[in-house]
Amino acid sequence: MGDSFTLTEGSFTSGRGIKLYTRKYIPSSSYSVVFLFLHGVGEHCTRFHDTFSTIAKQGIAVYALDHQGHGKSEGARFDCGSFEEFTDDIFTYNDLIRGEHASNPQVKYVVAGISFGGLLAASVAALKPELWDGLMLYAPAIGVEISWVIYFQSLFAPVLEFLIPAWEVVPAVIPDLICRNKAFVEDYVNDPLVDHNPLRIRLARSIERGMNQLKTIQNNVKMPVQIFHGDADKVTSPVLSKQFFDAIPSTQKTFTSLPGQYHCLFNEPEGAATLVATIDWLKARSKL
Repeated sequence: MGDSFTLTEGSFTSGRGIKLYTRKYIPSSSYSVVFLFLHGVGEHCTRFHDTFSTIAKQGIAVYALDHQGHGKSEGARFDCGSFEEFTDDIFTYNDLIRGEHASNPQVKYVVAGISFGGLLAASVAALKPELWDGLMLYAPAIGVEISWVIYFQSLFAPVLEFLIPAWEVVPAVIPDLICRNKAFVEDYVNDPLVDHNPLRIRLARSIERGMNQLKTIQNNVKMPVQIFHGDADKVTSPVLSKQFFDAIPSTQKTFTSLPGQYHCLFNEPEGAATLVATIDWLKARSKL
C-alpha cells in the first residue's frame, strides 16, 4: 500500500447558486473505495485533515465539503432555507465525484458523517440507497431526547420560526463537552472558521425536520452500516443512535459503543483505535 496522496482543494456551485468549498485526498496508488465524509454544525472539513490524510495513505480516496454557511463555503452563517438544501448539495457533489470515476465502475461509495453530518449521511443513504455501498456514522445527531424544557420550547418554535427565523436562539455546543483532549478543544475554540454562535431558529427547525424525516425512511437503510458512539457523549444521544441502529433493516451492521468517550471520536485519547477500525471497515468494502 502506498503512503502518499494528492490533496486538491476545489469548489462547486449548488443549485441555489452558492459556491461550496471541497477537498479531495486521492491516493497515489490505485483505489477502489471512495469515502465521502460530512462534518457537523459549526465545523468545516479542513479540521479533519489529519484523519483524511491517514485514510488516504491506506489507499482510500476521501472527499469532503464545507456545508453552506460553514467554513470556506458561501451562504449565511448558521442559516438555511430547508434541510433539503443540505442533502441536495450532497447529491450534487456525489454526482461530480461519480463523474470523476465514470471509467471505473468497480469503485465502492461509502457516505459518512459526524454529529449533524451523521444525520445528513444517514438521510442521503435512506433517500437514495442505490447510490451507496456503505454508511458510517460517528456520534450521529439522529434525534433529540425530549425533556420538559425541550417540550415547551417546541410548542413555541413554529411561531418563532415564522416571526424571527434568523434569531440565534439554540445555544452553541459547550467546547469542554466535545472532547477529553484539551489541546483539541483549545484548537477548536480558537479556530476562526468554526462558528461558536447559537443556531438560528430556522436552521434548528430544519435539522428537527430532518430528524423526523429520517424516522419515516430509515427502513431504506439496507447497505452495510457501521456506527461509533461514545457512551459519555453529552452532545448527541448514544441512546437514540442505538435505537436507529436497531430499527434499520441492514443485515450487515455493527454498533460500536465506546466507553467513556465524548463526541469528537477521532480526537479522543482512544481516537487512533476508531481510525484503525474505520480503515479496516473501508478496506472490507473493497473486497465485496
